[in-house]
Amino acid sequence: MNLWDLPMFNKLQAKLFMAILGIAIFYACSKKTATTTSSQPDFKTNLKMVVDSMYTNWSSMDASEKDKLQSIDRLLDELSYINGSNTVKIDSLKSSVKIIKTAMLRAESMTSQEIDDYDVLTDKLIRSTLALIASTPSTEEHPLIAKLESSITTADGNLIVLRYKYDRWAIQFNEIVTNNKGRLTKMGTPYSEYKIRPLFQIQP
Repeated sequence: MNLWDLPMFNKLQAKLFMAILGIAIFYACSKKTATTTSSQPDFKTNLKMVVDSMYTNWSSMDASEKDKLQSIDRLLDELSYINGSNTVKIDSLKSSVKIIKTAMLRAESMTSQEIDDYDVLTDKLIRSTLALIASTPSTEEHPLIAKLESSITTADGNLIVLRYKYDRWAIQFNEIVTNNKGRLTKMGTPYSEYKIRPLFQIQP
């Protein structure tokens, strides 16, 4: 059984698990970035690699979340075509999808409270959607429903891993910004505008 499938192991509890992983990678990344100082000839090259990797991992995570919400919305549409479906509940959940889309996290400004709030909203939406599928008659006659359900649960299970990967690069980026403020200022835009990024992991 996949650990992330356990009902009691929700995202809020998973953040505690991430904290343990985060502490371990924090020191590993610190050692790695210790060599990325202002005296290193290829400072700009290493910085570009870290920044590009950080942006790429955020984009992958953000795209996965958007796809997940789109799949939920499409699944609810599919349920609405079934005779006997709960149209009131479907409309309510579709409204929730819209609300969550406006609450999606921003890399530069997200807070721990915003992360928790977003996770609570998405967890509730997914649980309610899965419960609605179970209570709707004849869903087996609509194979797209099962396909979308699988896509949603897979994306949700992968979220912790995607956040972990993003944090690895964000930690390195933050180390560089902290240790090389003067150098970055002299390099001008956009380097002089780099700021510490908030992380998903609980800070030690």
